[in-house]
Amino acid sequence: MASARRGKKATKVKRVDAEVKRAFPSDAKTHRRLLRFVNGARTPEDLAYAPLNEIKAEPQETLKRPDVDEPMQERHREKLIDLNQARRILEARDKLSPLY
Repeated sequence: MASARRGKKATKVKRVDAEVKRAFPSDAKTHRRLLRFVNGARTPEDLAYAPLNEIKAEPQETLKRPDVDEPMQERHREKLIDLNQARRILEARDKLSPLY
């Protein structure tokens, strides 16, 4: 009876391991980038939306005030996951390691 339970548990663990391997890359660089992204998040919005990649422009010779009549460009951030999922991820992270 106990060995049957262990067998079912081992099968479940193997299935979960396979799902995790499919969901997360095994590349060390990508894994570090994902960890940096999750650990750097302070709010659920930080996880739910892709970060803005702002490229700093080269310094101009003279500072120019933006034209008041020009409309501001709306910044669109790609939605990665639902806010509730992001909130649960942050709660689990904080529960596991409260230093963040």
